[in-house]
Amino acid sequence: MATKREIVFYLRNIKNGKVRLSIDILNDEGDKIGVLRPVMTREVADNSEIVSFITKWREHYKENFLTQFKVTDDGTKNWLKNQIIRRDDKILFLVETIDGKLLGHEGVIFFENNDSSCELDNLVKSADCKIPGIMTYAEKSLIKWLFGCLGMEKITLRVFSDNLKTQALHHRCGFLKTGEIGLKKEIGKELVRYVEMTETDKQTADRVLFKMEFKK
Repeated sequence: MATKREIVFYLRNIKNGKVRLSIDILNDEGDKIGVLRPVMTREVADNSEIVSFITKWREHYKENFLTQFKVTDDGTKNWLKNQIIRRDDKILFLVETIDGKLLGHEGVIFFENNDSSCELDNLVKSADCKIPGIMTYAEKSLIKWLFGCLGMEKITLRVFSDNLKTQALHHRCGFLKTGEIGLKKEIGKELVRYVEMTETDKQTADRVLFKMEFKK
């Protein structure tokens, strides 16, 4: 099992291009149908296709995120730079066809207080994607990499209770529901946020998050 320090060093080198990483997406027959490729430092500034792709589908699926706002290319670039590239505990993988067409993305967060635990997040699929099941196979391939290469012992995620399609995908990959989190809606001038409720909150939850964990 890799230590947190080793994981941080590894992720930093992946994002800086010093370590090359490409995870094959395999179907049930073992055939390669796509690739998981990490977003790297140079692409945030130079590759407008990636930024525009993330912007387009983040806006399209904004109801599936805890914070909802008008998504722009500049905002996406800043998010990639500050919340993905500069953070040692996060990485974002692009889901691509074998010939490099963008289909979606999924991220991983590594927890500071637990070397062997991580959480999947930022799962997005292009509505234009015509390859059946590729996001399921992408997640399965990512899970295999996390367990096999990084020695993770526990993988979790959170998903809205009303997001049935994504729940079904996670179930197909081996995740089971382990709990619920009530959320209250906060409306700001330029954004809407869903915030975890506390014991002192007396109101009914506006939405609910399901906590899920991968079961080997």
